[in-house]
Amino acid sequence: MQSVFESTVGADHASKFQHQDSEQYTIVCLLWLLVQGASQIDYSYANEQAETICQQLFTTSATMKSADSQAELLRQRLMQAYY
Repeated sequence: MQSVFESTVGADHASKFQHQDSEQYTIVCLLWLLVQGASQIDYSYANEQAETICQQLFTTSATMKSADSQAELLRQRLMQAYY
């Protein structure tokens, strides 16, 4: 979605917009991992889901280094919810 903002309004103004679906998706995923942790579902399954979520949210970002660091921070946040 960020690439749509960049192509429409330019890279300078694209950072001022946020797609709310990604925020809602992140919240639902946090809640899901909370439930998995409370149910003591396998750690590796939760970690795999967290990585998949991050890949889905950060695959179309323009700068890969920035996207990788943001994805890693989100993955850590998701795994904190699991614990």
